[in-house]
This record gives sequence, structure tokens and C-alpha cells, in this order.
Amino acid sequence: MMKRVLRIIAVSAAGLIALCSCATNRYIAQDIGDKLHDIAVITPFAYINYIDETGVNAYDDSLSLMCSRLFTLGLLNSSLPTGPKITIDFDNDYPEFRDAVASLKDIDPRYAGEIPIPPILDSLLEANGLQYGVVVFANGFSRSRKNYVEAMATGLGIGILTTVISMGAVTTYIVPYKGMLNTWIGIIDAENDCFVYFNRRFEKDAEPDKPLYVYNQINRLLDHLELP
Repeated sequence: MMKRVLRIIAVSAAGLIALCSCATNRYIAQDIGDKLHDIAVITPFAYINYIDETGVNAYDDSLSLMCSRLFTLGLLNSSLPTGPKITIDFDNDYPEFRDAVASLKDIDPRYAGEIPIPPILDSLLEANGLQYGVVVFANGFSRSRKNYVEAMATGLGIGILTTVISMGAVTTYIVPYKGMLNTWIGIIDAENDCFVYFNRRFEKDAEPDKPLYVYNQINRLLDHLELP
């Protein structure tokens, strides 16, 4: 009976995740695709956890850096009309930018067009003589192969849990995914102090340090932006 209950919970949780993924997660300013030009690629901020062989999970700076670099490369080679790259060292040179970029996760897409952009990002673009910039915040986790294999072998029947702590938020997954990648992207307009495009995507079983998953995420995030 207990196994049956746990299976029902697992199915319900999976269904809820799927339902949330299908929700409207984007904002597009009217006719913005024709106006965009020389979009500065601001260093993406990635906060990635790693679950080791013993099941301990914690922030991993190497994975986070790799994820950030993959997003930068992916954006520079995407469909966006990109301009210069603006490099930020979130840990050392400019820690104050970290909160500004991470604040993307708190934006409700329905009201993104009404929210002024963080002043520090506005100033960054203006100081470089640029109108548009693209900012990305990504979080998620990856895990060791041994931990993943053991979790899968244990099975859902006894309610195996994966608990991830990311920037103060605790999330528990019933299914032992190999990884997860959640991404928020915004194109900001410094001249008019607003977001002209905003989207977000949450993807399970996506490893944040693998090019295939990151580039796929970028393509899907930009799918609805019509460019000439």
C-alpha cells in the first residue's frame, strides 16, 4: 500500500512539473524583433550545485563557471544580433552585479514589460554606449554517476528524494534526475529603462555543464522572438 501511495505522489509531482513547464513564461515587446541591434552579451550568472557520491550537495564553482561560459558562447552564436561581450567576475570584481542578474528569477513574465531594469545593469550599458543587453541567470544541479546509479537502483518505490539547496531555496525532487537546468533570460533596453524580452525555462534531466543541454535551452528560450 505504501509503495502504491508513493508511486501516486511521484506521478502527481511529475504531472505538476509538466503543467508548470507549459505555462506562459515569456514577454515580448511589440515589434521589438525589428529594432534589436548590437545586443551586448553580459556574462551570465550561473549557480550550479553538485551532488557527490555520498549524496552531499553544495554549490560548485567549477560547474557554475563552465555553465556560464557555455551560455556566453551559445548566445554569441545564437540568432540574436549580438554586439560586444561585457565580462563580469561575479565573485571578485563585481559582486554587486550578482544580485541584479539573479533578480530575474523573481520576475513574473506577465508584468516583465512594466518592471524597470536593475539600475546597475542600466548604468553598465550606458557606460559602454550601448542600448541593448542580454542577461541570463541559470541555476540547477549535476550529480556524480555513482550517486545517480545508486539512486536509480534504489527505485521510486521507497520514495528516493533529491534535495537541492540553491541560493537559499530548498527544492526536493522525488525522481532522481541526473541533472536540472533552470534558466531566465532578459533583453534589456537601457535607453528606455525596460525589458523588451523576457523568458524562462525549467528543464529536468538537463546537465548544466554539457553544451548540448545549454545550447538547446538557449534555442528554446529564443524560439518566440521573431527576428528579421
